[in-house]
Amino acid sequence: MSTPALVRGTPIKAEFVTRPNRFVAKCCLEDGSVVDAFMPNPGRLGELLLPGARMILEENSSLTKRRTRFTAAAVYRQDQLIGLNTLKANSIVSYLIKHQMVPGLEGIRTVSSEVAHGRSRFDFLVENEAGMRFFLEVKSVTLCGNGIAMFPDAVTGRGSRHLVELAKLSEPKAKSMVLFLVQGKGQEMFVPDYHTDLDFARVMSQVRNKVRYVPAAIEWDMELKLKNSVEVLNIPWHFISKRLVDTGAYLLTLRIDHRSGINIGALGDLEVRCGYYIYVGSGMSNLSARIARHLRRRKKLRWHIDYLCDVADRIQAFPIRSPWSIETEIATEVARLYEPCMPGFGSSDSHLSTHLFFSETNPVAHEAFQSLLLQFRFVRP
Repeated sequence: MSTPALVRGTPIKAEFVTRPNRFVAKCCLEDGSVVDAFMPNPGRLGELLLPGARMILEENSSLTKRRTRFTAAAVYRQDQLIGLNTLKANSIVSYLIKHQMVPGLEGIRTVSSEVAHGRSRFDFLVENEAGMRFFLEVKSVTLCGNGIAMFPDAVTGRGSRHLVELAKLSEPKAKSMVLFLVQGKGQEMFVPDYHTDLDFARVMSQVRNKVRYVPAAIEWDMELKLKNSVEVLNIPWHFISKRLVDTGAYLLTLRIDHRSGINIGALGDLEVRCGYYIYVGSGMSNLSARIARHLRRRKKLRWHIDYLCDVADRIQAFPIRSPWSIETEIATEVARLYEPCMPGFGSSDSHLSTHLFFSETNPVAHEAFQSLLLQFRFVRP
């Protein structure tokens, strides 16, 4: 088995432009032409796929039945190559196991792959030194910051179900296993992304005595080949257990396509410009329910933000879970980046004049916005 590589053939340099849907990335080649590339990664990747981000594309074989000529193979995070093709994750793990490259897993071997069991399908059936067999699932991890790797970066009900199923199939001397394939160096610990998917994080914690978790960090060299080094990251369970709460704050981004006026109770008649609004709110009793209410179209208009949501064309929510109230702290940082607007909006219990801010372009595509999320989400123990 040859050393895994990010691309087959000649790598093609490009810059990220936009992602019109989950499966396509528009990229600008060195000659200035803009092409569609297949995106083989269902994650949000918001912190990586920023306009102008350096990318590596792979040219698809003529035998590949795809509408696009290219596939997105990797993106640079600063000077590090981050593999995007989750379809290659299993072959990478197979290589690591065969060559005994993962610390602590030197004694296992793969028996078969894509193994069906009941109504489920698992990535590998493996065998330990004692001849006992168990299932191994692979999860590709690209979400990293502040020395922390996190998974998932989008809600994964399938991932939660797999953890429960693996726990049921575990035996004391042959625990089911999840190998988190972490892309990039510089990470010291692994934490389930309780901000994005609290259910997954809770299930992961609940079954941790029955399922073995191995966060294995890998790197790619300048020739786009896998480096001969793997580091297993620490999982700080004591810290994680204190963070599995449905409380904290949230950011809403709202797109307004049509200029209009709205009446917001005591605030009176206000003009709404075309563009994007960023709202900072709090949910210290039931954060998930609060966010779900904002995203629901049919509801009684109660809070200031309800009136703006009512005329928005698109709404995105970004929860930031915390045992403590951090709404004003976040709003203070947002105010450094974006224009405060509509004085009195959502700030009745804050020292700030407003918790609503304006941007002419989509803040989610701004590096500053993604850095702010990283600052408040990637909290170290």
